[in-house]
Amino acid sequence: MKKEKDLRQYLSQQQEKFLEELTLFCQQPSIAASGEGMEKMPLLVQDYLKGLGAEVEVYRVADSYPIIFAELKSPRPKAPTLFIYNHYDVQPPDPLEAWTTPPFAPEVRHGHFYARGVGDNKGNLLSRLQVIGAWQKVHGELPLNIKWVIEGEEEIGSPHLQEFAEKYGYLWQDSDFCLWETGGVNEKGEPILNLGMKGIVYLELSCHFNNYDLHSGLAAIADSPVWRLIQALNTLRDEKGQVLIRDFYEHRQPLRESEEEMLRQKDFDPASFMASKGIQRALVDPQDKVGFLKQMYLGGTVNICGIWGGFTQKGVKTIVPSQVRAKIDLRLVRGQKTDDIVQKLRRHLDSEGFSDIEIKLLASQEGGQSDITDFYIQETIKILRQTYQKEVDLNLTNLGSGPIYFLASQFNIPVIQIGCGYPGSQIHAPDENVRLTDYWQAQRAFAALLENWL
Repeated sequence: MKKEKDLRQYLSQQQEKFLEELTLFCQQPSIAASGEGMEKMPLLVQDYLKGLGAEVEVYRVADSYPIIFAELKSPRPKAPTLFIYNHYDVQPPDPLEAWTTPPFAPEVRHGHFYARGVGDNKGNLLSRLQVIGAWQKVHGELPLNIKWVIEGEEEIGSPHLQEFAEKYGYLWQDSDFCLWETGGVNEKGEPILNLGMKGIVYLELSCHFNNYDLHSGLAAIADSPVWRLIQALNTLRDEKGQVLIRDFYEHRQPLRESEEEMLRQKDFDPASFMASKGIQRALVDPQDKVGFLKQMYLGGTVNICGIWGGFTQKGVKTIVPSQVRAKIDLRLVRGQKTDDIVQKLRRHLDSEGFSDIEIKLLASQEGGQSDITDFYIQETIKILRQTYQKEVDLNLTNLGSGPIYFLASQFNIPVIQIGCGYPGSQIHAPDENVRLTDYWQAQRAFAALLENWL
């Protein structure tokens, strides 16, 4: 117990140094979408890892940015292996004028650390590195093995991670559990633990005919690509949000009994949740908590992200547009596969008479989910309860998507989260930030995770 107290004291004593390191990481741009800083940032990460004594290898798959694999070995026989996933790239900072201070000029204001990427994902990445360094100072040997993949393309959909996992997954596939890149607390300050992530298919649909834009006086006899696409889109979903693509739900796996009980016991108010997200109209009855949660986790979606074609500027221009495009995403639930869903969409459009609607796949990621009864999940729940002195906010799955299948689920590695995020972090938005209290708490939680295997 004395050692645990010493570690927490050491972490507290090093906070000024830790903030200097966080500033160094966050002032270095690393924008995957533009390439800015994408060769310099991984060097900072590699240097820190090597300073911890880690074995570091850097890989590139095709034209990918550097993918870092690092390993720290415990001398203890039969020590479990923790696999950690992080990324060093960040979202573009636009619009710059909406930032209170420049996005790559970190600043602490009123207990918040402001900078692009501090919430997603440099704060989580660095806080874990710092705790490992502190552990080595206080304890010396690590109680478990640590393997780490840190990529630079998460913010553009991790386009090379599937191939990377196919080639090099043997490096970490024997890991016992995985600490994912994200994590944090909810509005009540309760630590969040998502048991998985949804899959996603991101597509562009397009329709074009007629030789050029026509005078709208011809609309009485000339069909419109815009109407064609709208009519096609209208066959994909009903007014309650149920997906109408034939056999879309064919392979969806039902809830386990333990998951049904988790939903019944979850402290969740649909109306409050809707208010916190700015949702004004629901597709499911907000009075039915369990039904609401089931739809969130297992409903699957077809979402129109954007649609454009023809004249959309100020003024008047009467035309029948000759082409139109829409970007859509489909979120997939447990049991569904991306390739299968794309094929079903194609067959559905053809059978509905819309074979002229073209489909272009822009991005896809398989979903993955851990079993709540898993040993490492249950141990993490205990650790989070003890560290935060609050109940854990358990979610069947994150509502978003990420490369969880490629890195963890296909190898049956259960996934946990510990991080410094909070609902006001404004990730991907101007004035992205973390609260310093959450940052220090995330450090303590990760330290407790290591101590659990002493």
